[in-house]
Amino acid sequence: MFSIALGMVAFYIEPIRELDLYRYFNQMDLMKQLDFFEFISEYIFKPELLSNLIFFFVAKMEDYGLLAMLSTIISYYLVTKCVLDYSNKKNMKLIEKLVVLVLLLSVMTFTHFATRIRNNVAIVICAYAFYREYVEGKNNLLTKVLYVLPCFIHTSMLFGVIIRLILFLRGKYLRVVLIIIILILFLGINYITVIGEVLSNFAMFSNYDTKISAYIINNAEYEPTNVKVKFAFMLFMLFNIIYMIKKYNYKKENKNYVKIVLTIDLIMISLVQYNDIFLRFFYLALFINIKLFIDTIKTLKGKDEKFVYYIILLLLTAAHLYLQKTSFADLQFPELFDNIVLNTFSFVMRLIIT
Repeated sequence: MFSIALGMVAFYIEPIRELDLYRYFNQMDLMKQLDFFEFISEYIFKPELLSNLIFFFVAKMEDYGLLAMLSTIISYYLVTKCVLDYSNKKNMKLIEKLVVLVLLLSVMTFTHFATRIRNNVAIVICAYAFYREYVEGKNNLLTKVLYVLPCFIHTSMLFGVIIRLILFLRGKYLRVVLIIIILILFLGINYITVIGEVLSNFAMFSNYDTKISAYIINNAEYEPTNVKVKFAFMLFMLFNIIYMIKKYNYKKENKNYVKIVLTIDLIMISLVQYNDIFLRFFYLALFINIKLFIDTIKTLKGKDEKFVYYIILLLLTAAHLYLQKTSFADLQFPELFDNIVLNTFSFVMRLIIT
């Protein structure tokens, strides 16, 4: 119900020029003029075929708000599903479930999920594939499809496939590859743009060079406050997994899961100098850490440990609720709808913070 309610809010967003959603609406204006066979002829060999198909059908229905609505519902539904499924499996108390849910929902910037349609849906589906394999132990055909499917929604999710392939490596081989990747990311954009140019030779990734240019060069100072707060969260997640390994021998029963968490957390920390890319892929790390948050709350024994952990979660939640409020204020809605939504959202934010 919560994801549907947010989806209904997203439906009424009137995108301003700076939002990706504005470009999507313009793209659907063009698609609306095509019949199905013209659409196939135009888009069949272009990247992100699945996204384009969805855009086409939404354009034909002429309710463009459905795009933001579907993105929001899918994203929030899958995240809350993972939290509730695993927390029930661990027999968490209601208050403990609420702590994890409020944390995650505060960190998930609503504006991003309602307006950056393709990238965020692709990331959530990819994260859900990791969840199925590494938390639920379901490494079946559906899981494999969920790894590949996001590439047809947003080509940047080749990143998720690469990470999964890297995880086939073991021991020192994985460490060597990780060190090489981190060094490439730290050394600067020249190496990354070369990779983009190489990938652009393949039809499916033909726009990689322009995407990298837009994400790295044009958005070097993109949302600096948001980046700083989420980087602090990344450091917290890395410290969290290291603390659980050292103090509670967490790796003993969660070897494969620890491997993926450390791999993604280290790569994400290396990406922080590229603001836009960091913010886009931050959520992949966040969702994969869901199991870690729940396990930590269930494992911590000392009162001091729990107190410090909850204080950190509270501070991170408060910081992200502030970011939510400021980003939400930038959205535009129909005049009659605007006051109701904005005032309700602001009231809920104040209620949670106080």
